[in-house]
Amino acid sequence: GLSSDQALLGDALSCELQEQGTAFFFSRYVTADYGWSENYAFMYDVWKPPDSNQAQVDPVTVSMTAVGLVGLSQVTGCSETRTRAQQSYAIALKLTHDALRDPVEAVKDTTMLAVLILGTYEFISGYSPHTMRAWQDHVSGAAALARMRGPGQFQTKAGVRMFLMLC
Repeated sequence: GLSSDQALLGDALSCELQEQGTAFFFSRYVTADYGWSENYAFMYDVWKPPDSNQAQVDPVTVSMTAVGLVGLSQVTGCSETRTRAQQSYAIALKLTHDALRDPVEAVKDTTMLAVLILGTYEFISGYSPHTMRAWQDHVSGAAALARMRGPGQFQTKAGVRMFLMLC
């Protein structure tokens, strides 16, 4: 049987939309270097793509999908794609909050990566009082997560890079 997260995501995003979102995310934020701080070129040092069954409940994958789809909706002007981005974002938030409630999962690099990607969503999804408050709350939470991760996060280049992205 499907978990409740998989059932929700199955209704919100087809595999095709998830692939489009992640492809757009990779083209804009991983492989391209526009000289800004939001380049995730290090992500394969932290995250390995899950198999297709787990992709729909992986916080990093679902977060990338949300960012990619909101970016794609801005380029194409497609309101349906934006709706799917918002649905993916809501599910990614739930998955990430679940990880943050687990003391072992909370301090993992993949959890910090999901948090940073969600911050990118909030930053690029458009300005409104609601999105600005969400982004401010997100930054405060990410800073608390960095404190919780402690000095161990500086043991790898990817850990340092994620801390710098947060700053």
